Amino acid sequence: MIKDDKRIRLFIGHYGSGKSEVSINYVTKLREQVEGEVALADLDVVNVYFRSREKKDIMKDAPRDPNEPIVDKNLKITVIIQSIAITCATLLSYCTGLKWFGYEGQGLEMARSMAFSTLILSELLRSYSARSVDKTIFEIGVFTNKAVIICRYKT
Repeated sequence: MIKDDKRIRLFIGHYGSGKSEVSINYVTKLREQVEGEVALADLDVVNVYFRSREKKDIMKDAPRDPNEPIVDKNLKITVIIQSIAITCATLLSYCTGLKWFGYEGQGLEMARSMAFSTLILSELLRSYSARSVDKTIFEIGVFTNKAVIICRYKT
């Protein structure tokens, strides 16, 4: 019955409702019942970057004005600057790859690989700075979010 069932299961709920725990238990039990591989994809990436324990100081701040937009002008500017920097770095690595390895065949593949690696590394570095709008990564501490470090280096 379950062996031939190819449906995808989704566990949906509010933050902190236990979706990850339920899905891990479900996959563990399912693995006991079927032969072959069983896959689990936890797409709840918000928890990787946000941990309530690290936000305890926010309760000391005055409440935000309800009419104030969540994505304000400063955040928009920050996102635009980061996007432009990542785009420039990726294009620069691609052009460098073309110059070093040539414009055809293997050279083109190397240039694409260099660009992709630059993009991935840039996003990795950006993920460390995404934890706070007001503090730099050095004020927060590079190695304080163990969940991100474990996720980054285990994959």
